[in-house]
Amino acid sequence: MPKGIPRDKSVNHAILHRLQIAHGQLDTVIDMVKRGAYCIDVINQSEAVQAALKHTDSIIMQNHLQTCVATEIKKGNTRDVVKEVMDIMNKTVAPTHKCCCKNCSCEHCTCACPKDLPDRQAGKKGQCTCDCKDCTCNK
Repeated sequence: MPKGIPRDKSVNHAILHRLQIAHGQLDTVIDMVKRGAYCIDVINQSEAVQAALKHTDSIIMQNHLQTCVATEIKKGNTRDVVKEVMDIMNKTVAPTHKCCCKNCSCEHCTCACPKDLPDRQAGKKGQCTCDCKDCTCNK
């Protein structure tokens, strides 16, 4: 799949504008930390940076879908382009984690049990006490 179909100048301008906003907000966060600003104020400003970046990602993805993806689908490369988009979406959508108490070993069944995450991070498989043992796959 060819990479780098040139973006329209107005789209590029919008992307750069949003990145400059995020850059300014990040400078503010760094300054706040250096000054010892109140934690909640730092977090609020940090969330503004993240929101600006998310908005930028949205502009980029919309452009990608309208240009690169549309072009590749017309060429018959649907499977590859959909996989590429799904891979990036799976990274950006709120991640869930594999529950250690699942009755299923498929790769897409997940559990949002907050009790499970610390055990999984510590490598203590099988110590989750949640009640989410039902497999969500279509066996």
